[in-house]
Amino acid sequence: MVSDQMLLIGHDEGLSVLDMFPQEWNDAGGLVLKGLNDAKVRPIWEGETVYQMSSLELDNTSGVVLMLVGPQTESPAGSDSQRMIRMYNLGSLISLAKWTISLVPPAGTQNEQGQSYQTLLSPASSISAPKPLLKRAMSDESSWEVLDDLPLRWARDFVPLALAGSRLLGVSVLSFALWNRAEGERHGSRVQFLAVATKSKILIYETPPNERVFRFVKEFYTPLQPKSITFFQQTVQELGRSFSDADPHIRHRRTGSGGGGVRGSSISAPKTLPNYGTQLCIFAIFEKKAGWIRIADSAVGEMKLFDDGGYGSRESLHTRMPSSSNSSPASKQGGARWVPPVRAELPSRSVYVLTRGTTTHVVPCPAPSSAHGAAPLAVITWRVAPGYVAARVGGTPGVLQLTALGMGFDEVAEVSLAALHGNAHGKSKGKGRARAEDVRMVRGEEDAGGETAFLCRGGHWDYVEESDGYPVGLATSQVSSDS
Repeated sequence: MVSDQMLLIGHDEGLSVLDMFPQEWNDAGGLVLKGLNDAKVRPIWEGETVYQMSSLELDNTSGVVLMLVGPQTESPAGSDSQRMIRMYNLGSLISLAKWTISLVPPAGTQNEQGQSYQTLLSPASSISAPKPLLKRAMSDESSWEVLDDLPLRWARDFVPLALAGSRLLGVSVLSFALWNRAEGERHGSRVQFLAVATKSKILIYETPPNERVFRFVKEFYTPLQPKSITFFQQTVQELGRSFSDADPHIRHRRTGSGGGGVRGSSISAPKTLPNYGTQLCIFAIFEKKAGWIRIADSAVGEMKLFDDGGYGSRESLHTRMPSSSNSSPASKQGGARWVPPVRAELPSRSVYVLTRGTTTHVVPCPAPSSAHGAAPLAVITWRVAPGYVAARVGGTPGVLQLTALGMGFDEVAEVSLAALHGNAHGKSKGKGRARAEDVRMVRGEEDAGGETAFLCRGGHWDYVEESDGYPVGLATSQVSSDS
């Protein structure tokens, strides 16, 4: 937020803000701007866990942030309470973060504890405002009462997604995913899709062009509890398959946005399917498997990685660490866990990064409907199964940088963009993939004090430059700082 000067962090204990460039008063009475090495985390609230956050709109004045929240697990009501999605005003969150940063105590004193979120939401609560720099004798007391009440109003500036009559009312949410689709780029209008995962189903919502209210579209019943969901695009040869052709364990129900449909009744596929352009799908990860659900015609399938048994060839782009065996990596992934897919925007095209266990495949975007039947553009084998693989273009010139985050260390693979581009147009010298020398493995280890995971994309803090008195970045690193 605020030109990458602040970073909101949701965690098990609540919500905090990372002040990237903190300011302190010096002895001369002036402000000293510090760098990234002095960045400070300030607690905004405590007592309510923030599981997930996504920006729905980024405008500072009217922006919206979707936040999945719930009581702390160790609290008395944590196990029985429901996790819910709220739509927060971005401007209020920015104001609340700035107010929190302004509560920096004088030198030599301990930091104040974060405000209890239950206290913030309590109607009878009162929040202690920071001590003003000017004496109150010069101002009206009533004006200070209004000022003291501002943090409370900022913390309450949200609307729950599950309103009266909503299918989410009284249902605990596990996770959600967002997708933006341009409808009229000339006019700046766009449609946004929201997928919400619960214990037994996935619900799809959309916002019509130039509207901000989510309307229900479809819901899918799942045989297992989804661990995570992600939108992705898929190429389809034909649409209009009947629902009986789908996985018998996944049932579909559709009701109009007005809620006039018959609840609990299954209906046949419509004769005229919605035109979604390139088909939009849900990538759902379960305990040991992953599946895809196509929104347009409700088709479903299991996700598998391509396996041709030929990854030992020198001409293959496949790269593994020395400790790996010579057998096909995809054949060993039967019990390996999937991680959420990642989309990377290359200069000439888009690709998806699919990871299961220790194997990562780079495939075209949109992805083929049968990913296991089409050779990938690149294959990388990691030494340890990562919890997340981040994709980045723009670090080292001319390469796609893949960073595997796992148990206390990172692995980095760099794939030549020219190789991916040539491979996509049938110009590679290998068997459907580029050559092994087009991939360079860079391994760096650093004690992170535990498991490492992806947080979010941010500013280019590794680039040193002064802009209007604010440093854009003050440190350099091998691994992308925005991953």
